Amino acid sequence: MRSVTWRRCFAGGLVASLTVLATGRAGSGEERKPAVSEARFTQEELQVYKAVLANWFHSEKFSVNLSRLTDSSETASGDCGKNRSFDAASKTVRRFKDEDLKALGAGHIRLVDPDAHGKEVRDNDPGDAIRRGADVNDAVKGGFAHGLFTLGEIRFDRSHTHAIVSFSFWCGALCGHGGTMIMEKRDGSWVRQKNCSGWIS
Repeated sequence: MRSVTWRRCFAGGLVASLTVLATGRAGSGEERKPAVSEARFTQEELQVYKAVLANWFHSEKFSVNLSRLTDSSETASGDCGKNRSFDAASKTVRRFKDEDLKALGAGHIRLVDPDAHGKEVRDNDPGDAIRRGADVNDAVKGGFAHGLFTLGEIRFDRSHTHAIVSFSFWCGALCGHGGTMIMEKRDGSWVRQKNCSGWIS
């Protein structure tokens, strides 16, 4: 049986939603940005991020625009991992460096400034393209090509055998999804244990 990725499920739902909701517009509020720490990622953190990306790519080959800045781990909470004690949420975010790309190793990844790339996302919003008469599938494909993928700060449990990390993909006002993954270290490799706290816009 062929497995279905989050990305495929999201794309299918997005096509249906945009067809019905092309006249809608999501609001955006001002958020206070956390401080940026210049601390580097550990090899273990990069291995977790690599596993998260591999799970999202699911052996498909396409380009992704990865935010140079992580997101605060405060978003990776709620009921996720409530039966396990994880590190406290980070109050700062960090920056991926070009030399980190090789360790992340999944697909073709382009590091982008999240603020500057936001204009590219908005300029290629599939909802706007559909309102201008574009084919729905072409509009979604264009939105995906210009979307922004963001990884959250990782929180480990005391034994460093489990980690919790959030992710998000933003491709327009009605185009986005994300969630939180619990990752588990098995035989020296990080794998997804479960997804939780998922959302779709």
